[in-house]
Amino acid sequence: MAQCVNGAARCLCITFLLNLVCIVFPFGYAQAPVVVALAAITLGLAFSRRLTAKRNDFKVAKFFAVLHLAVIMLWIHFILGYFGLAMNARFNAMVQYADRVVVRDGGGGCCSSIDEDPVLYEITNKTEIAKFNEMFRFSTRQMRCRCCGFPGIDWWRDGKRIAVMAMHHGKALRVEHEGLDWRFTAGSRRQIGEWLKDHGINSTEGGPLHLRCRNGRVVLATVAQQWAASHNGALPTIEELREEAGKFIRSVPTCPSGGEYSLIVGEDGLLDVVCSAPGHK
Repeated sequence: MAQCVNGAARCLCITFLLNLVCIVFPFGYAQAPVVVALAAITLGLAFSRRLTAKRNDFKVAKFFAVLHLAVIMLWIHFILGYFGLAMNARFNAMVQYADRVVVRDGGGGCCSSIDEDPVLYEITNKTEIAKFNEMFRFSTRQMRCRCCGFPGIDWWRDGKRIAVMAMHHGKALRVEHEGLDWRFTAGSRRQIGEWLKDHGINSTEGGPLHLRCRNGRVVLATVAQQWAASHNGALPTIEELREEAGKFIRSVPTCPSGGEYSLIVGEDGLLDVVCSAPGHK
């Protein structure tokens, strides 16, 4: 009996430490509990055969049993999170009272001010908002990528922004102040992708379109200055600028939103490139 208690105490101790490591360094929420259980049973049985019982074994067993109640609750939290139940409930709680949804040409605010992002689409009808929210269902959490996401999606209530989120590569949603991204279920990913496509938005884009457009205009404006300096002030066409830019960059600058570029002369006499797309300043 004493030998069994001795082994049980050490089994609980080892399991607790392994669980703690898995919680601090999250990896494979679905596989970790199985690995932890097998390792603890194996090590616990090995120790029970080699070590003799001590007086405080019962106290140690009780102590780690109590600690395990907390560990079990943590694992329940992670398992619910793994299957998306907790994330679905949290998302619904965040957006259920929204009276306006704004889809932005931007991300989560790490690339630019979200208040300056052009609006791609807006929903104010409560029935449409409810249908839009129903598409968002999650399966698990995943590590963050380095991009800001596209498009940005905000939920508003009485003129105040109540939730700031951004899609990432059409597969996950990044919620402000959350440590990990929320991965969509296969059905949710398909529904949201089709909805965005029907509204002229490509959710697999790597970042805000207006920023990519601005970067392209900067390249063309630089080439225009060099062209004018080497052609006695002559003004090139946009096609000539694209051809010249194509000599030293991989992709020729174009507006990803479908806007048309044009060359202008600023008040300071410098050449600049502008875009016809709304919000692409």
